[in-house]
Amino acid sequence: AVSNDVQRFEAAKLSSEQRAGKSLGDERKDALNEADVKQKVAGARTFQVNKEGVWLDLKKQTATRTVKIRAYSEAYFAVLRAIPELGQWFTVGDKVRVNGRAVTIELADDGASTLDATALATLVKDWQ
Repeated sequence: AVSNDVQRFEAAKLSSEQRAGKSLGDERKDALNEADVKQKVAGARTFQVNKEGVWLDLKKQTATRTVKIRAYSEAYFAVLRAIPELGQWFTVGDKVRVNGRAVTIELADDGASTLDATALATLVKDWQ
């Protein structure tokens, strides 16, 4: 009886190992999924996540300054109304850095919650 139990155990163990085994296709799929987590495409831009969890716009950077804005704040919605195309890129994450012509806009926890009319107008001018 012990011999049958050992055989059944070994057969079950082998069956479990075979189910857990990965095919080459599974390995490729897992590798692609891992790459997807590190890069995202939104609109016509590609973003890559850094070690701090900030999604960086891979578009060539020409900006000379960065403006940080708190996600979902009054400033966030004012900027989206003024520069609607940012909406497609802000979908990448709550921490994202998007490059404009002369300004980079970064969504950050320590970003501004409000922008006055002058700051918003300058941001729009520097973005385009």
